[in-house]
Amino acid sequence: MAEGLPGAENNCPLAGACRLKCVLAEALDAFYARLDRASIADLMCGNDALEGLLKVA
Repeated sequence: MAEGLPGAENNCPLAGACRLKCVLAEALDAFYARLDRASIADLMCGNDALEGLLKVA
């Protein structure tokens, strides 16, 4: 992980004033919220290109 993110050792002198953590946390929440609205069926149905790639002879 990058410095300043949870799970990383933080030696960055800007950490106390950094607002990037909040922006990244919001982006991650939005990413998971979007994934929560999608099903495997949504991703597969009508996806002929994917079906062709996954077709087993």
